[in-house]
Amino acid sequence: MTISKHDSIVSFHYKNSCEGEFFFNSAKDRDEPLKVKIGSGQVMPELEQALIGMKEGEEKKVVVPPENAYGLYREEMIVVVDKSELPDGITPVKGMMIQGLSVGDSMINVYISDVNGDKVTLDANHRFAGKHIDFELELLTIHE
Repeated sequence: MTISKHDSIVSFHYKNSCEGEFFFNSAKDRDEPLKVKIGSGQVMPELEQALIGMKEGEEKKVVVPPENAYGLYREEMIVVVDKSELPDGITPVKGMMIQGLSVGDSMINVYISDVNGDKVTLDANHRFAGKHIDFELELLTIHE
């Protein structure tokens, strides 16, 4: 039986969740499975390591730490602004996502983490920042 190794090209399905709380992504929802060359850096290092040594049809669970997933939660990415500083037509509600300018005129998404009177707290951290991401892998094919 063939076992995957570094430089193997493999096709696999995955689904992931955030610290077991909720499911948010799946390759099973796609028409085609994900196909990668192990060791090429196409996927997170933890996934590449997990794929090494797997056989076709094998399933495995992997936990990716925050620093290798969506990053650590950074307090400096939180800012409190006056409601008047928000774009026209926006009535701020906790949990709402809005788009704003960042350094270098690139657009970033921020979410409203708090509304307190005329003050609005904006958080530019990714919603999964600081959280472990759980993956369930199923190796489908080893292309040799």
